[in-house]
Amino acid sequence: MAGLHEMDLVAVDLSVEPARRTANDMSQGCPRIEPRGLEGAKRVAPSHAGRYDGAIPVIGQGVPMQALRVHDFAEGLRLDTLPDATPGPGEVCVQVRACGVSFFDMLISRGGYQWRPPLPFVVGSEFAGVVDALGDGVEGSFAIGDRVCGSTSIGAWTQRLCVPVNAIHLVAPQASIEEAAVLCMPYGTSLYALRERGCLQPGETVLVLGATGSV
Repeated sequence: MAGLHEMDLVAVDLSVEPARRTANDMSQGCPRIEPRGLEGAKRVAPSHAGRYDGAIPVIGQGVPMQALRVHDFAEGLRLDTLPDATPGPGEVCVQVRACGVSFFDMLISRGGYQWRPPLPFVVGSEFAGVVDALGDGVEGSFAIGDRVCGSTSIGAWTQRLCVPVNAIHLVAPQASIEEAAVLCMPYGTSLYALRERGCLQPGETVLVLGATGSV
């Protein structure tokens, strides 16, 4: 449990303060991607622009990082030390500050999901943090210090995560980093269910069950 504390993994009650949770103002769900690649860094209050003031704690630059990985589905999670992640062309590197802990994460970590990633793999599908490195070709899309959130199939429970630039969204200044970490997956799933599967049309009525679970 010490490793979980160090990496600041959080599970947020989505029934609390929905106005703040939706303030991220995202127009589309986060894509599910395969990432490449948390030290419990001290939080700094965000500025009015949605960036952190002050120095960003050094985790990268060749320093090994920690991640929660599965080596055996019967064994459970293991806190491993991995080489530092470096963004490639079209990628952004995020210092992860908070992660969601979902039923999907638990299911895939135990081998109970219909898709089993090759072993070993880093668990985690939802994350939020601070941009600390940019790959070639992404200048102008994000800046060092931007608070961002995103969603992925696996790979989020790590100190640094490299993802394609289109896989993350800016976090609004009024939203907490913890709430942002658990926004993308429920938002994208709900949007897909209503728009793509349910084909919801103006004037129709929707019965929402289990709203406190967000999906």
